[in-house]
Amino acid sequence: MLKRLREIWYGLKTRRELSRWQALTDRAKDMPRTELRRWRARARHLGRTLDRFVAKADDRLADPAIGSEFMRKPKLSDWAFRPIPWRLPVRPHGLANVDSGTNICDGVSIHHDSPGNNLIFRQNRSTETDDLAPFSVSIETLWAEGNFLSLSIDIPENVALTLRRRHILRVDVSWELEHPVEGFVRLNIRHGPNTDQILRGLSREKRESCVEFDLAYSSVNEKRVDHAWIDLIFENPGFNRIKIGDVAMTRRQRAEV
Repeated sequence: MLKRLREIWYGLKTRRELSRWQALTDRAKDMPRTELRRWRARARHLGRTLDRFVAKADDRLADPAIGSEFMRKPKLSDWAFRPIPWRLPVRPHGLANVDSGTNICDGVSIHHDSPGNNLIFRQNRSTETDDLAPFSVSIETLWAEGNFLSLSIDIPENVALTLRRRHILRVDVSWELEHPVEGFVRLNIRHGPNTDQILRGLSREKRESCVEFDLAYSSVNEKRVDHAWIDLIFENPGFNRIKIGDVAMTRRQRAEV
């Protein structure tokens, strides 16, 4: 009962405050300048406090939670992984005029061939109810020249060293484009002096696309694997905004025939 009365009291107080500021807004055009300056200072202070509260509330109420590794996994998967930019905050969360080879965080880097470095990277907090990843990544390209943009993402070493030709590696990508471009996922496996590369195209017809790499059809020397990574490649992006809502990798063993 006491809690309910307190909620009613706070509600009435809030409505009175809103009415007060509405009345002040209506009077602002005729208010003496000295008084106007005083109320403006109070409004700015109040606004900053409210902005901080809203930011903290948004962060706590946003879904999915920071660090979430929930993702759709095929049956019998023995490993699942969401790279850091889609799982945890990175610092800085925004970059402009990004040079090719710039590291976004440990194990993730941006590559391109634009001579002007006209590229903007941002990490954004996910807020939609159907988002699986806590964060999304957006890349804006303002290019008159440049043939490709790619994100290079390392496969964790403990998994890379245990890749075998009986494995199927799956990569799920959620992406949106301002203007249509061709997108690809390339799997790279270094074994000794050689690097096997397998390229798969992303579907432009769907917001969510998945590709699979059956290592049985590769020439990987299992005993010499020392590094593996994927490249998300976008051809001739031009003036564009590419939003990558999620990247998720899983591994499973292929069925014996």
